[in-house]
Amino acid sequence: MAYSDNEDKIQRAIKEELEIREFLEDNPGADIVLSHLPPYNILDYSIRPEFLPKSHPEHCGSKLLLEYINNNQPKLVVTGHIHKPGEVVIGKTRVINPGKGELIDI
Repeated sequence: MAYSDNEDKIQRAIKEELEIREFLEDNPGADIVLSHLPPYNILDYSIRPEFLPKSHPEHCGSKLLLEYINNNQPKLVVTGHIHKPGEVVIGKTRVINPGKGELIDI
């Protein structure tokens, strides 16, 4: 089945959220989490919004991952997807996006 550009992006996002849900349910006590998607509204703003689905024009992060961070406070979450490096702290959790090939100090 061929999707329009927008529908394809939504389908990929749904698939990634399901994969995140499965991982997080299987690993409730993880100290380090590696995720393609960043947590929702955390280092997830696209500098190229034309690549986001039209129904989600600003943020492309995972609400499930944000909920997991808030509830479980892993020590470190390393994300990707957005190619711009950044780092924030959420409670006791350090969230890092190394961007394109950046080295990070852990």
